[in-house]
Amino acid sequence: LIYTLKPKNLCALQDFLGKELAASLRPLGEEGDLIVTYPPRSRRGIRHDGFDHAEALSAALAKHLSGTHMCTLRRTRDSAQKTLSRTARLAAAVGDYALMPNIDLRGRRVVLCDDVCTTGATLLACARLLRSAGAKEVVLTTLAVTPQKNPR
Repeated sequence: LIYTLKPKNLCALQDFLGKELAASLRPLGEEGDLIVTYPPRSRRGIRHDGFDHAEALSAALAKHLSGTHMCTLRRTRDSAQKTLSRTARLAAAVGDYALMPNIDLRGRRVVLCDDVCTTGATLLACARLLRSAGAKEVVLTTLAVTPQKNPR
């Protein structure tokens, strides 16, 4: 499903996957209590496919959680992590993202949604930024985890 989602802006599939993710996150809070956000894709990736699949997925998730969909993060570099090692990804992700101006998440619960977690570098870097903006809780959600070649 993820390989189908990435290159095509398929609203029905995004909605289905958002609904499935929402079902597993229902215990998180009351309606309207949540902010749902995403790690933005590189401009190069958006130009290639015509959309940001993490943004589309998180919007569908927010709809099914009755949460607020918000762009809280921005890319600071147009780099791709796809070809980097785990160590390089961890180092690069720290400088790849920043908070959008005037983002105040004090006391809010935030769901950070991405399609795939490979090393966790992006989610970790973004979660730290959201916490620095005052989020009382950051919940990470993803559709899939890439298997590690040499798990520790």
